[in-house]
Amino acid sequence: MKSKAPLVMMEQMVMLLVFALAAVLCLQAFTASQDISNRSLSRDCAVIEAQNVAEALKGGNAETYFQEKGAKLTRNGGRISYGKDWQPLGEQESGAAYALKLVYKETASAHLDAAEITVYDADKTVLFQLSVMWQEQEGMR
Repeated sequence: MKSKAPLVMMEQMVMLLVFALAAVLCLQAFTASQDISNRSLSRDCAVIEAQNVAEALKGGNAETYFQEKGAKLTRNGGRISYGKDWQPLGEQESGAAYALKLVYKETASAHLDAAEITVYDADKTVLFQLSVMWQEQEGMR
């Protein structure tokens, strides 16, 4: 009678190989999902910041909003830099993980203002872009 030990050992080795391959695939899926989650979080924060600036423009207090973030707003627009945790760094560009750029646009109407709000990451990849128009209020711009 022959021993079945080599066959059992081979079967266990194959099962171990299958388990290892499944574990590698699961690990890759987990890593990919973490990257997607981080990108989604960054994009969500970019949307919120752009909407806040748009509301400040429409409300007539954009200059105050930029001052609170430690940045300046000029006749051409402004820029706010953010750290990795979306805390404003003001105009400081070194070490910024994200940046919001506001650029005023020309309009055909004398009583209508427009701007383009763009939020970038450190690689200059656009996370979110928002065009906004509002009716000019007295004393603005």
